[in-house]
Amino acid sequence: MKINSITKLCILALINNEKLHGYEILKEVGKKTGIKLSASHVYPFLKELEKNNFVVAEAYDRGGHEKNVYQMTKKGKRFYRNFMNRFSIMLESGIKNNIKECHHCGCEVYKNHYHEIIKGKRYIFCCMHCAKAYKQEN
Repeated sequence: MKINSITKLCILALINNEKLHGYEILKEVGKKTGIKLSASHVYPFLKELEKNNFVVAEAYDRGGHEKNVYQMTKKGKRFYRNFMNRFSIMLESGIKNNIKECHHCGCEVYKNHYHEIIKGKRYIFCCMHCAKAYKQEN
């Protein structure tokens, strides 16, 4: 099965965490991605997940209307975990050039690092407290 869009990834992440019906999925994915979705974006993928035994749909009656609540199966959770492991490796390789190491504590900082010029040299820190500690030690 291919996960080839942010929409599909977001659907997987949502139903990995909780049981949701299609309309809830539609609204949550829209909120999280900023993409205006229609049912044609969500339900075919849910059917594909169901066909592959990654989710189960449980019918319930909601005020005279039957709705399906989707829940990830063990097989689906395993698929999601494996996919996320591969995705995180790819994501990490894409951002590693932007990760800086704090000169004092060694933690990795992706954005909003703190820097100071000390003795004419620019040092990167995760925060002003690490910069202060570094200056006190040196």
